Amino acid sequence: MVPKWPPHRHVRHSPHSEWRKAYLSTGRALVGPDRLIVRANIAAVYVSPRTRARRTLGMLLEAGGIDDIEVPGYERARREQGQLWEKERGDVKGDATGSGKGSGKGGEKLTAQVTEDIREWDYGAYEGITSKEIKKMRQEKGEKEWEIWRDGCPDGE
Repeated sequence: MVPKWPPHRHVRHSPHSEWRKAYLSTGRALVGPDRLIVRANIAAVYVSPRTRARRTLGMLLEAGGIDDIEVPGYERARREQGQLWEKERGDVKGDATGSGKGSGKGGEKLTAQVTEDIREWDYGAYEGITSKEIKKMRQEKGEKEWEIWRDGCPDGE
């Protein structure tokens, strides 16, 4: 069962330990020579500077057996989390995706490019609060119904 959390939670670096199995399962389902993400077709990888985003990308690649795309900060983030997840990696080893080292175009190793252009939304004061809770708060204050694209977020975007 995948844990539930509020949808407006993107800037703070939430721990991933409870989500790891879901990411590994998703990676195995999406990555491989006969799947949606085929390593041989990847020419570039971009990732948000957020620790959580880099950790998610690293876990998905790891689950799919892709070990020739470096995600800056992924190993450090794992160490900082205090979990190397070696015991859990047992469910990744032996994965028959055939998409591991040297399977890129020309066998080159890639490094994911960290860019602010795709960073997560900054929910500011609404960080960690559901849309339903935000709408209720605004209604209690006599403010119009909240529309994120029109109203944005206080202290955020």
